[in-house]
Order: sequence, then C-alpha cells, then structure tokens
Amino acid sequence: MIQRMIIAFLCGAACAILASVALIVFSFAYPYCCSRFDSGEWRKAGQGTDWQITEKEIACVRGKMLDDLRTNHLKDGMSKDEMFSLLGTSTQSLADRANNCHSYSVGYCAGFGFDLNGVTFCFDAHERLLNRQGKISR
Repeated sequence: MIQRMIIAFLCGAACAILASVALIVFSFAYPYCCSRFDSGEWRKAGQGTDWQITEKEIACVRGKMLDDLRTNHLKDGMSKDEMFSLLGTSTQSLADRANNCHSYSVGYCAGFGFDLNGVTFCFDAHERLLNRQGKISR
C-alpha cells in the first residue's frame, strides 16, 4: 500500500515537472501569443508614468496581443492612418524615419525577459503597410 502511494506521488511529481517544462518551452517558443488584440488596451499600455509603462512592458501586455494583431487586424496594404487609428502613436528613430517605418514597444517578452522588445512596421511611398508581420527587435 505504501509502495503504491509512493509511486503515485512520484508519478504526480514527474507530471508536474513535465508540465512546468512544457510551459517554459512554450513561452520561449511563442512569446507573442495568447491574448486577443484590444485597441484600447494596446493604447493604454503606452500611456502613464514611466513606471506604469514599465510595469506594462514587464507584464508584456502588448506582446501577448501581437500574434492576434498581426493575424486578424493588420492587413498588408492598409493605410498608415488606418494603422494609427488602430494602434495609436508610434515612436520613430532616425533610421525609422529614413525608411518610412514606425515602431511600438511590446515589452520584455522574449527570451529571459532582459531586453525590451519592439515591433516595427514599414510603409511604401503611397503610405501603405508593406508587411503586417512587422519586424521584431530584441
């Protein structure tokens, strides 16, 4: 009887460890998933005090919505104004400006969470989105 209890306990512990490892592997393989895109939440994630924004970046609020955004809401060829009405204002580095691109911080999502990730969307000469997937920076 005790032997069966020990075996059951060890099997349960092994399953818990395997489930934890699977969750960690999944979060590394797919850091930008699992939340529905919400335009209001996306915009709010970029607003507030520096500390409030950092907390949202640590929680990866935008990053969790990124897959749904790119799959279901952004369309190749959509206008810059349409994207801005969906996502709000962006940031633009000098390189972004030179290439007609706009960037959004998505949070500390990928890897071990040490680097702030972003996504950059670029437009053609007619202000149309070139690639709805954007370019992820890590």
